[in-house]
Amino acid sequence: MGCPEKALQLYLVAAHLTPHDGALWKRLGLLSKNHNSIHQAIYCFSKAIRCDNNDVDAIWDRSILYSEIGEFKKAIDGFKGLLEKIPYDMNVLREVTRIQVQMNEIPQAIELFLDAYSYYRNRPLPEDPEAEGSFGYSEINIMAELYMLAGDYNNAIDFIKQGVRWLQGRENETWWDYINDDREYEEEENLDRRDHASILAAARLRGASSTGGSNATLPIELRVKLGQCRILTDRLEEGKLHFAYLESYDVEQYVDLYYEVAETYTDKGLFEDALSIYEIIVENESTDKPLAWMRMGMCHRELGNLESVAEYFAAVVKELPDNLDIKMALAETYEDLDEKEKALEIVNEVLEARKRKLAQAAAESQLESSSSTSNQLNISSLHNLSAGTLQNESSLIQTVSEESKANAFARAEEERKQKIAEKEKETKIQFHRLDLLYDRSKLGDCESAKEFLETARNVVIDWKNNRAFYPQRDRMLPFKGWDRRRSWRKQVYFEEFENSNDSDDAYLDEQATTMAKRLQWRIGELEDEIRKKITEFNGITFEKWFDFFIKYIVTATKNNCEQEAFDLLKLACRANVFFHNIHYTTVLKLLSLAWGLHTRNFLVVCENARWLCNHEPFNSNLYNLYGAGMSSGSNALSCFAAANSQKYFLRQVKLMDTGFYQTPIIKNNSSNSDKSESEIKQKPVMKKAKVPEKPNAALLSLYGHILACARSYVGAIGYYSRAYSVKPKDPLISLSMGLAYMHRSMQRISDNRHLQIMQAFTFLYNYYELKERNQEAEYNLGRAFHELGLYHLAVPHYERCLKLPSLQQVFREQHEKGKSSENLSEECPVEDDDDPTSLRRDAAYNLSMIYVGNGSPGLAAVLLRQYCTI
Repeated sequence: MGCPEKALQLYLVAAHLTPHDGALWKRLGLLSKNHNSIHQAIYCFSKAIRCDNNDVDAIWDRSILYSEIGEFKKAIDGFKGLLEKIPYDMNVLREVTRIQVQMNEIPQAIELFLDAYSYYRNRPLPEDPEAEGSFGYSEINIMAELYMLAGDYNNAIDFIKQGVRWLQGRENETWWDYINDDREYEEEENLDRRDHASILAAARLRGASSTGGSNATLPIELRVKLGQCRILTDRLEEGKLHFAYLESYDVEQYVDLYYEVAETYTDKGLFEDALSIYEIIVENESTDKPLAWMRMGMCHRELGNLESVAEYFAAVVKELPDNLDIKMALAETYEDLDEKEKALEIVNEVLEARKRKLAQAAAESQLESSSSTSNQLNISSLHNLSAGTLQNESSLIQTVSEESKANAFARAEEERKQKIAEKEKETKIQFHRLDLLYDRSKLGDCESAKEFLETARNVVIDWKNNRAFYPQRDRMLPFKGWDRRRSWRKQVYFEEFENSNDSDDAYLDEQATTMAKRLQWRIGELEDEIRKKITEFNGITFEKWFDFFIKYIVTATKNNCEQEAFDLLKLACRANVFFHNIHYTTVLKLLSLAWGLHTRNFLVVCENARWLCNHEPFNSNLYNLYGAGMSSGSNALSCFAAANSQKYFLRQVKLMDTGFYQTPIIKNNSSNSDKSESEIKQKPVMKKAKVPEKPNAALLSLYGHILACARSYVGAIGYYSRAYSVKPKDPLISLSMGLAYMHRSMQRISDNRHLQIMQAFTFLYNYYELKERNQEAEYNLGRAFHELGLYHLAVPHYERCLKLPSLQQVFREQHEKGKSSENLSEECPVEDDDDPTSLRRDAAYNLSMIYVGNGSPGLAAVLLRQYCTI
């Protein structure tokens, strides 16, 4: 008769008249479920279970319904009751695992599956690994996902390998566990790694004489999981080998696997690899959908290709015009591209759509309220009367809520503005106090310095907690204000945004309104409110905040709070408001370098000096700064000649020689088809760099120093020679050449020591003349003869070194008397103890060692008493 609701009511009456008829209660439960009366269905299934405690179908259906309404504890209790009746049934275990994942009980789910795996492993192998209710490939896939959710990728890899080996009857091939790659599952065309000596060695270690057999097969789902784990454990090449197999499978059938691979690349920051996967997806007509375009746009945003981002987002908006999140994403992209008119137009569309949606929601709410009231009058059953009353009350509450939403939001906004004003006033007072304390601390007042640090720690908390300065994604985008922004990126990236419901309405309204004001101000149409959000924080300009950070860092370093100063340096460097200002960034890098020198943290010195060299390449002063920053000590030497530094400066040398460097460039090749997106290809392109007209001697000699520190003297001599051809009058290059030849002659593989020593002293004497035979030159030449054991030639140079003035004394006397260094060759008194340029003590000590070795301890004692006694 077409009245299913009345039939359901009559069945309910009949069931109450025969309360012990379990079959009727179960039928009524199924009907209630089909009519979406979930709670009534649970009630009916509970009645059926009371009639028959062993009715596994009723227990299953009720547990499923419990999980659908979020009653996870009751659902798990029901499924555990089923496991007591049908132990280790994988259908039940899968449902329990799904619920535990929703409850974030991953370790419990892993333990449950491991128990089932142990049970099935001790039973005969199933004839069909995909048979329902048994432990097969699907269960291995679920177990791998659980391990991956727990972040235990190595255990996921081991379980996949061992589980598949067990299902394939190869459980005795345990030697594969000793192979640190996945060659076990390579296909026939990739057999180049299979019979490697390491496999045979591992086999013998486990008591086998040969690996035997042929390559093992691996379902594509498990192969993708194995590749994901390899990528996430930084085994990129191994992971990509697995992903390559996926390309031979149909995209339409395995599109979910393609998306998983792309997301794995994205999680590891491999956006170009992710784009290559998305390109395969969009090449197929059935999978060429807005979700793929959106994610391609996200990848291009991370790569900084904003034009491509705008193309893809525009295509998504054209396909899904009612999705406001995507429109806001496109508006922000246009703003970043400085196309503010387009951005403002889209934001206004979003605001208009929000107004229409609110008006429609209010009308529907009133309609539902009146409909609910009329339905209430037509229902005679007490149960249905109560339900109608509740529904009516719910509709009324919803109506009141909709009507008061605007007023409540306005009040909240007013309160927020008052709090901001109070915070600004408090911050300005604190900054004034900081200025006074800093001026006193510069005069040596320790108490003022301590008070400054205490106050600064409290002030910096607000800055640190402002998420607008430290976005988790899109760090390369400039700062656009500190208003609250919705996390649309996360929503559109991880959800099927075709079904987006715009649940965060209040924040969407605020973001759209604020963005519209900001755009209007930037094109000359608005007030000062937005200017403050872009140029100030807590009423203080960003310039003053930057000065505050500098003062804080310097004061903390001087007062033995070096780690606090370094943490603050990193905090300032990461802030996008400073990161995109080259002046601020350069000052912070120089300050970091100074901090590293003060604390003798040469890793920090190396990192920041290299950044400066990269920022302004082929600047001789910066290359000299790199060398001067790490001039002494074993720690400085290890950083100075580290492998990554050697590779970096070699790239600089190659760039200087060729004038070109290779970089991947995204090219948009627009077609004449009706498609809104362009064909995107990535090709390595050689870009021309700005290089000096002649080779940079500082760079060549610096790279020579690095090679010499690594005892690669032949290579060092080559680069020193190139530097010498550019600057033959540079004494340091001649000294370095001479030392490189001398150390080369002392190596075992030297072919002609005497010739190399002659070449060494040729450059050393050239250095000697270029330095005008000053104290430094006398000492270095004497030290060279001393190294070779030619004491009779070393002694005269050491003696002259004792008589000549130090570099500091020469400068002081030139300043005082106006005399040139040629007239200061007569003996002068011993320098003060605080003269860092004096080499007298070093020369006296070396000379005393020669005297002692040649049987003149008295002369040695005289020298030590005169020059080396404190």
